[in-house]
Amino acid sequence: MSGPVYVAAAAAAVANRALRYQVTGKGDLVSRDRPRTFVPHLAWAASALVALAGGLVTAGADRAAPACWLSVTLAASAAPPLIALWSRRRHGRKAKTCPEPCSPSL
Repeated sequence: MSGPVYVAAAAAAVANRALRYQVTGKGDLVSRDRPRTFVPHLAWAASALVALAGGLVTAGADRAAPACWLSVTLAASAAPPLIALWSRRRHGRKAKTCPEPCSPSL
């Protein structure tokens, strides 16, 4: 799942741009993930989907192994944004129905 992050860092190094690292906030300093957070993951998922579709159209079922690996890449790349979306919706519903003060559930 960290592949897009490493590729983005390598591309920045090749382009001679300064690498930016940010410390993850803890406790009250935690910020919500924004859609921009998942741009590299979505780009990898889109490229895997295009390659998978192109491979299935041109090669059909003759190339099962590459299609399997592309499916794994697609799932791994799409998982972080989907998990964040699911978590946001799940916690959003709880926040609306939870009386004040709201205690966190484990």
